Amino acid sequence: MKVLVIGCGRMGIRHCLGAMKVSRVDKIMVVDINEAALKNASEQLSLKEEFYKFSFYLMDDYFKLNDCPDIVIIASTAGSRIDTCESIIKLNPRYILIEKPLGQSFDQVNELVAYFEKHKQIKAFVNLNTRLYPAYNKLKNDLNSFPQFNGKKIISINTGTVGIGANGIHYIDLLKYLLDADKVELVTGEIDDEIIQSGRGSAFCDFGGWAVIDYKNNSNEILGRAHLLLGSQSTALGPWEIVGTNGRILIDEFEQTRFNKLRKPESDLPIQRYAGDYMPITSEEFLVPFLNDLTFMWLEELLNGNYILPELKESLKVHEVLFNWLALSKTHKKNYPIT
Repeated sequence: MKVLVIGCGRMGIRHCLGAMKVSRVDKIMVVDINEAALKNASEQLSLKEEFYKFSFYLMDDYFKLNDCPDIVIIASTAGSRIDTCESIIKLNPRYILIEKPLGQSFDQVNELVAYFEKHKQIKAFVNLNTRLYPAYNKLKNDLNSFPQFNGKKIISINTGTVGIGANGIHYIDLLKYLLDADKVELVTGEIDDEIIQSGRGSAFCDFGGWAVIDYKNNSNEILGRAHLLLGSQSTALGPWEIVGTNGRILIDEFEQTRFNKLRKPESDLPIQRYAGDYMPITSEEFLVPFLNDLTFMWLEELLNGNYILPELKESLKVHEVLFNWLALSKTHKKNYPIT
């Protein structure tokens, strides 16, 4: 199998590290528009024993080869994805994985989704990879099986400059996945006045702010309400919390620990007896995998015929909520220079 990785910044290198560990992948072509970025990626990957799998090309030089990769991973910035995909389609790959968000506006996202609806011979996925964390899948099972979490759930996240553009969609999508929601709606929100500078240069930036988002089933019943605060003036990686009818789960990803505070399942105390019949708090390991391990997992499952990441069309609703939130900005409208 041949894998093409477009974009060899930090995310591109992580994808390379995952792909090289897949035994059925024997060639990895790394492509970028920047020669310095290619040189840096080559130097980092040359330390690995699988370096023999790699070759490096400037973008224009690679597309002149008329090579035919089986799988393409797009890890370049979010703008002009449609142009990149039009060039890729000519190479006739079987699968494409595109980094989130799919564009710098909801119009760009819609355009990209519509483009792949016309090219159904190629399966295109979006890298909403928090769905793949084993700890989150255990959490999903617990939320569905613990009697203390029957009914509506309230989720709160209070964290620093992770960026709404860079990571907001992860939170929006993950909660939809955990709650098995059919609908996602932005209730209200705000974008901070302070702009978050981007390490990719002055052409890019990100945003902080807060939002209240409802997750519903097809009957319009609220399964959960999320209070997200992704601030623009703090370096803290904050924890998040899920409160159910008779229990509370707090997750600290930085410490890789989950805390559970649950009422005794046999308790017959009424709802107004808050904190009554609660068992001692328990904790468990909450491992956060390396991003390259998630790429490895996706490729292994893909080559076994299993699709464990959402296809582009499936992500339309969470992208819509993301851009409805960003539209509350006082400084940017319609297009957002997010990466």
